[in-house]
Amino acid sequence: MKIRPDEIQLAGEVVIGEIVEDDVIEFDALGDLLERATPWSAVPVRVPPLVTVFLWLLMPVDLAVSAWLFAVLRGSLGCDGSLCTLATLHGHPVLTMGLAAGSLVVLLVTCAGTRAFTLSTAPVLLLISVAAVVAVASVLGAVLVVVLVALLIVALLAVAFGVLGALMSR
Repeated sequence: MKIRPDEIQLAGEVVIGEIVEDDVIEFDALGDLLERATPWSAVPVRVPPLVTVFLWLLMPVDLAVSAWLFAVLRGSLGCDGSLCTLATLHGHPVLTMGLAAGSLVVLLVTCAGTRAFTLSTAPVLLLISVAAVVAVASVLGAVLVVVLVALLIVALLAVAFGVLGALMSR
């Protein structure tokens, strides 16, 4: 839009324009607005507390699984049988450790930039979400093995105390 300088009416605001010809000023209101505007993806938003707690609980489990798989790959710990196959994503300990360690690194780096997972922008939140899904997928097998072993111990204790209780009641 081109207007003459004598047609400009200022209502207490500074009008930004560019002189293109004698006594003609060109205004680019949309361009000026877009230069000053902040995109929605750059606006930080609060992360729900439940998500923050979940991410903080996921990181030590991810670290433990990464350390365990590192020991398995170094040969310090043995890993064979159906439980190990279940814990290592069907017998792929290198892949499982890579996923667990990679997601742990991403979570640790993003933790530092998001005020401990309390405030995040849209792209960072997407990165955190992908890392959390990968971490859950990589630790799910090991957590399932731990849960199965814990249930087995509880069942054995229940049987043992049930038998012992039956013997003591006689």
